[in-house]
Amino acid sequence: MLASGFMNNVPLWLIFPGTLFLALMFWEFGYRFGHRTTKEQKPETEQSITTLVSIIVGLVAFLLAFTFNMAAGRFQERRDVFLEDVNAIGTTYLRTDTVAEPERSKLKSLMREYVDLRISIAGSDNIQTRLDRTTEVQNALWKETVAITENDRSPVAAVFVTAMNEMLDMHTKRMAIMLQHRIPDSVWLALYALTIFGIAAMGYQNGLLDRGRSPAVLVVALMFAVVISMIADLDTPGQGTIYVDQQPMIELRNSMN
Repeated sequence: MLASGFMNNVPLWLIFPGTLFLALMFWEFGYRFGHRTTKEQKPETEQSITTLVSIIVGLVAFLLAFTFNMAAGRFQERRDVFLEDVNAIGTTYLRTDTVAEPERSKLKSLMREYVDLRISIAGSDNIQTRLDRTTEVQNALWKETVAITENDRSPVAAVFVTAMNEMLDMHTKRMAIMLQHRIPDSVWLALYALTIFGIAAMGYQNGLLDRGRSPAVLVVALMFAVVISMIADLDTPGQGTIYVDQQPMIELRNSMN
């Protein structure tokens, strides 16, 4: 169930220094190439190379904005589905009061463990193990629900079964959005390729016009690295500094005590 892809397997902490290193390396490559070109042949005019660099940087800015918007949209989607998940669990837990004993106590105990697992999944390094246990708890919950319907065919029992079914469906929806809906590798590849071309073109411009190594390149490289790191952070649930606040689920768990 975990998302596949090259970028999904890259550690989040590596994105910023890796991007910064690539930006500085390709700027230096572009600078040396431009510096050598201006010595070996008649250099291009300043206007033509400036126009070319402006076009490339404009494309990079467009793709950065597009990718950032994609990541931000999916982050908002994860937050909305999380709140729906909390509401579904809370509603189902309340409706367990309509179930007779001993099934009521079993259901409440299983749902407490279920919520504990949901809270721990968000910040866990070993997500798959907790997902496997969550599946086991879900199966146990559904088994108890089926046992209830065998003994009680009343409308009250039907309402409880509907709530349980919606809660289990919400888990599937939330996990799919959290673990599967990620920025495709093709978008990451295009983003890095255009960024590298843009940085190299700026270095080429400096070298071609023989203006020396401008200190401003460090600022530009840092800006690119920061923005790309933010995009990766938004796209990686539960691992970075930008994450969906688990407080509503924690408050729900406290109310179950």
